[in-house]
Amino acid sequence: MHPCRADIIAQIRGQGPISVGEFMHAALGGKHGYYTNAPTPLGRCGDFTTAPEISQCFGELLGLWAAYQWQDLVLDIGYKGPLHLVELGPGRGTLMADALRAIGKTKPKQTPEIHLCEINPHLRTAQQSLLAGHAVNWIDDLNALPQKPCIIIANEFFDALPIEQAVYHLGEWRERCIDYQAAEDRFFFTPGALLSPNLRPPQNATPGAVWEYAPARAAAMRLTAQHVAKYGGAIAILDYGYLQPGLGDTLQALRRHSSVEALSQPGQADLTAHVDFHALGQSAHQARLRIEFCGTQGDFLSGLGIEQRARQLVENATPAQAEQIITSVQRLIEPAQMGELFKALTLRSLKML
Repeated sequence: MHPCRADIIAQIRGQGPISVGEFMHAALGGKHGYYTNAPTPLGRCGDFTTAPEISQCFGELLGLWAAYQWQDLVLDIGYKGPLHLVELGPGRGTLMADALRAIGKTKPKQTPEIHLCEINPHLRTAQQSLLAGHAVNWIDDLNALPQKPCIIIANEFFDALPIEQAVYHLGEWRERCIDYQAAEDRFFFTPGALLSPNLRPPQNATPGAVWEYAPARAAAMRLTAQHVAKYGGAIAILDYGYLQPGLGDTLQALRRHSSVEALSQPGQADLTAHVDFHALGQSAHQARLRIEFCGTQGDFLSGLGIEQRARQLVENATPAQAEQIITSVQRLIEPAQMGELFKALTLRSLKML
């Protein structure tokens, strides 16, 4: 038995059914969790592929976005230090490597300082190798963000933070919990306590409807936004999700690039849920940040010039390479692929107005 599965079973036996958030926390960030220990979560040999692994254009454009945001910050508040570029959940370091290459083309006066928020020791080793020669600092959580102006990039970071779920059961909204059945060795969903009256789920629900809310994501967004509001900077968030809140169960698990039952392999599969970008925007607004863009990833990347960059790369490519470049960019921006499913949110501190 995988130790993460054993941990969750022991937790349930000790306290009874646990919340979806507790399950996700143990399955992903616990002592034996997936993100804590998985040696190769990304790429062909892993369980999923992210946008930076699909096309170098993705990281390059975010690097240029960061450089221009920094130039505005320098002009607005007169900050004299180097660019402090932060990435939350940096994977193997591919996005950062591509971003730094693009930033270098802008000829910055000072070498950027890089801060990577990463808990996986295997990925830290990969990042260290790929980013050799750059000034890189690793941090364990958002409380360790540098107390300076920052440009923060979070690509597929929020989707892996725990969510909570409620289920409409017998005319009432109840917490959706997870229990364990020993005879069949399986986890299963079960209604829990009545939902707190402080929460406001939609009222037009049918029996069995599921509503998701994410206090852990709200806390992370609030902490990040307050940091940027205090010190100055900008934030770019890209993830799969939705722009308007609603009902629906989006909890999902991936292993070896295939969907598996969400509760079946804790600690061994990538467990995520769609991101409520409306809620993230509300948290940012409360922290007094300006929303610059909130829409689809396809529109965001097209606005940054991804198709023009692809054409530049094609000019010096072989026919086979050119086809790969075009196909990869289309995967990122086409509505039927990642262009509509993934959303983007960019924010700026009011000091930069």
